[in-house]
Amino acid sequence: MLHFGRFRFDAANRRLEDASGPIRLNPKAFAVLHVLIEHRGQLVSKDRLLDEVWPDTHVADGVLKVSVTEIRSALGDSATAPRFIETVHRHGYRFVANVTAAQGPRADPAPHPARSRSLLAWPAGGVPTDRSPVGLVGRDQEMELLEQRLARALAGERQVVFVIGEPGAGKTALVENFVAGAARREILAITGGQCLEQLGSAEAYMPVLEAVSRLVRDDRQARTLLRRYAPSWFAQLPWLIEEDDRDRLGRELVGVARERMLREMAEFVEALGSEIPLVLVLEDLHWSDPSTVDLLSLLAARRESARLLVIGTYRPVELILGRHPLRAVAQGLAASHRSGEIALDELGIEAVAEYLERRFAGGRFPPAVARRVHARTDGNPLFLVTLVDHLLARGAIVERDHRWEVEAGLHGELVAVPESLRLLIEQQLERLGAEDRELLEGASLVGIEFSAAAAAAGANRGTAEAEELCERLAASGPFLRRAGGAEWPDGVVAGRFAFRHSLYRETLAAAVPLRRRADVQLRIGRALEAAYGQRSSEIGAELAIHFEEGGDRLRAARYRRAAAQTAARRHAFAEAETHLEKGLALLGGLPDSPERDREELLLQSTLGAVLGAMRGYAAPEVERAYIRVLELLERTPQEPPAFPVLLGLWALYVVRAELDRALELAERNRAIAEVSQDRLMRLKAHHTLWVTHFYRGELLAALRHLDEGEPLCDPGEDSWSVLVDVHDPKIDALCHRALVLWQLGHVDQALRTSLQALEHARALGYPLSLARAMYCVTWVRFLRHELQASRELAEALNAYMHEHELPTWKALTLQIHGRVIAGQGELERGISNMEEGIALATAIGNRLGLSANCAYLAEARMRAGALAAARQMLERCKGLVAETGERFHEPEIHRLDAELVLAEVGGAHAAPAEARERAERLLHEAIECASRQGARMLELRAATTLARLCGRGAKDTQARARLADLLASFTEGFDTADLQDARRLLAR
Repeated sequence: MLHFGRFRFDAANRRLEDASGPIRLNPKAFAVLHVLIEHRGQLVSKDRLLDEVWPDTHVADGVLKVSVTEIRSALGDSATAPRFIETVHRHGYRFVANVTAAQGPRADPAPHPARSRSLLAWPAGGVPTDRSPVGLVGRDQEMELLEQRLARALAGERQVVFVIGEPGAGKTALVENFVAGAARREILAITGGQCLEQLGSAEAYMPVLEAVSRLVRDDRQARTLLRRYAPSWFAQLPWLIEEDDRDRLGRELVGVARERMLREMAEFVEALGSEIPLVLVLEDLHWSDPSTVDLLSLLAARRESARLLVIGTYRPVELILGRHPLRAVAQGLAASHRSGEIALDELGIEAVAEYLERRFAGGRFPPAVARRVHARTDGNPLFLVTLVDHLLARGAIVERDHRWEVEAGLHGELVAVPESLRLLIEQQLERLGAEDRELLEGASLVGIEFSAAAAAAGANRGTAEAEELCERLAASGPFLRRAGGAEWPDGVVAGRFAFRHSLYRETLAAAVPLRRRADVQLRIGRALEAAYGQRSSEIGAELAIHFEEGGDRLRAARYRRAAAQTAARRHAFAEAETHLEKGLALLGGLPDSPERDREELLLQSTLGAVLGAMRGYAAPEVERAYIRVLELLERTPQEPPAFPVLLGLWALYVVRAELDRALELAERNRAIAEVSQDRLMRLKAHHTLWVTHFYRGELLAALRHLDEGEPLCDPGEDSWSVLVDVHDPKIDALCHRALVLWQLGHVDQALRTSLQALEHARALGYPLSLARAMYCVTWVRFLRHELQASRELAEALNAYMHEHELPTWKALTLQIHGRVIAGQGELERGISNMEEGIALATAIGNRLGLSANCAYLAEARMRAGALAAARQMLERCKGLVAETGERFHEPEIHRLDAELVLAEVGGAHAAPAEARERAERLLHEAIECASRQGARMLELRAATTLARLCGRGAKDTQARARLADLLASFTEGFDTADLQDARRLLAR
């Protein structure tokens, strides 16, 4: 029995398992894992793995890649940050985890690295010891439930617990007391973050990023694990990144998908849990963003063992009224043994009596006091504490001779207490001095946690004075607690403080008059903006709120755009859209001006890109955004330039296969680029033109722009462009050149060029660019009728797509794989794959290449004998060609139509003269169409089919002569199927 990580490997019984039980692997994948473990720490070549696992059988590397991908999926491993299997590119694989041997089928897992103490990173400043002088009362059962959940988590069974209750129910007090006690008994990592009402659903992953930031700030091991397992999260904390790591990290993250971000965080907490059990606290989830909810759902649902306890708190009424997505997630998890809910009810009279007894040790209180206090507070813990503070301040409870007593006026004081906790808090606030009240009101507009420097700006005071006042209030009053310190980017260092409960902050914020509120918000916003300087976009969402409430709508819109860009970098496009829509709404009431129009132009441009990522670049919302940008450009033509907007619109129309409009935009951009003489702009302009001309069937024009544009590529200079455009221009040029060359008849050059693209992509290491190059080689091999090689590449591409989580490639992968296996005779599966791929593409409005893909599907249906379905699909192809102008595959559509005409009458040998003549006309049309395009390969295919159809006689002589002339024009590719077929036909 071998152990690695949390897994047990039993070679004799062919069994892989973890704490949750057996893990299924197909026999070949198990055998691959066995070989790698046997040679752990050593490079095992691909050839050796193929020889040992598939002896006496010829299989391609792609099959091995599929097995490795299956193993990684079972182990929760990652190719980019491997814990178990490391890829040594072009050579093989290495098993890198420590492996230990033990006897027995259920031996204990390998010991975790020892830690000498708990890692307490929540709340800021550590778990407060002065929260209540009496500890927690009336929550023994709830504490026991949390202890049970922690025990399960320590045993490797991940747990998610929701602590729910209305404001003041004691949710945070319960959690803080629990983790403080747990940390005294166990060695734990405890971190957490809080959702804020002001930012709400628009700030993606806010509580999680806060929690992670706290955890890794002072712990090197946690920081190393974050970099290794969750680089996309590591990139969200720029203060962590070393200068020499920035480029490397950028390359890793090109094209990273939202799904990968979620998986990475799950893998990070699992890896951390293997070193030290993790308790993650997320507060006030009723104000959380959708992305955080999705992450919570994933953390709860993963099958992998993890020493993880997630505790979330929320107010159920606000969840219901706000129709928050967390409600559905919480309900869905309720039936799981990994999830639970702890509802905090009001305290009973006994608990109130216990609280009074603990707080006033030795007090002489009649039993009626507890009943009256309970009746007034309804057992709400915060109300209880606040009420007792009020009674002390009013002298209704006093200390005499070291004993606490109630005064005769207690009943009257209780009667005078407002029935609402908020009103009682307001009474407490009324007793504050003017300076203290003004400072707290300013702080309440910063957030539940704030820097004394920000509070000072809101109150229009000096930072030192404000910090001194906050220290005094934290030491003596019920409102604040210390939360550590912080340094702003401009070097200002000040203490951080937090309101002891969100109700204190909410009550203070609500009490600020509107006019003064605007002034305070504006001062806070300006202070933060000045402190952050060029880094102000990092807190864009926060600044947007301050300036919005401060009345500076233009500046607020600018920061909404910055916040949207931050959300988009986190692949949280729903949150990005929210920011952009709010930014546009802010501009709606402003009078026209160049500055206002410029900001709307930038917002609409960003919205077009975000909506394209969310709904596909062919979505009508994307078009509306870009059309509005063009309208604004007419009013502000000088700044910013039209080039990026036209580029976005070109992408929209080319994806929709509206190629006439795409060509018009590409030509406009070329004119702008040539005037500018900017290398990258010129390269992008040529790129739009070579793509558009290729799909229009204008091969020589496409080749001309490839010849002019490709020399403009500069791998060193273009690396940053890849981070923005998610494709490498050199690889794109090579891929399109390969396809153009094949159509023109340079079939060997086409293969060499596609392989050059693949080699370049492997050297760069960008996942999306490598997928593009793999797809290109697969397509070229398929066009050359090298079906087995094409199949192996298609399967490797499919494995790579899943390994690197590239969902946008699923439709293309299904279509190319379907074509290939249909070509090898697996018609039913091939048709199914092609149908699914076409449906996925059209669902998001992507029609580029659709005419060709429908033609391949029609051909497979014809070969399967489904002639009516083939005819229906072929007519769709013709309609697409006429509608879109996509003509690169048009000659093949005519040739296929001719074959289908003959198949519909029982084949060429039985075809009546009318059908034969119609087929001949279609083949002549195919030949002429290919000749106009210069597509010699498609012309050769049509000419070969025509010569085969014509038989003997005058027509045959003419067809044979044309075919002979075509063959004579070829200077390469003589070993390919098309040329060999034509030569054999001529020889007969």
